[in-house]
Amino acid sequence: MKANILGHEYEVAEEEGMFFNTGNYGKHNYMKLLISYDPDISKSVKDECILHELIEAINYWVNVKLEHHQIAILSAALFSVLRNNPELTEELFKGETHA
Repeated sequence: MKANILGHEYEVAEEEGMFFNTGNYGKHNYMKLLISYDPDISKSVKDECILHELIEAINYWVNVKLEHHQIAILSAALFSVLRNNPELTEELFKGETHA
């Protein structure tokens, strides 16, 4: 799948064995415009991981200088709010079109 992050077209893709090889569920590679994640994790962990890596990419491009633990807290909180409030999430994106 693709993700446009501040005008940069990222590929979001599985990377077999990532957790086993690196101890990470996901990673952001700004040079390759790639967000990758280990496919052997649960759906909820995968979804939060992708959100985390999206925030990592935003952090890189706008140079906010959030530290990793801050991104981890922010991604967990946003994931929880979005997942546990489907009516809110639907309202936020109501009428949006996809390019």
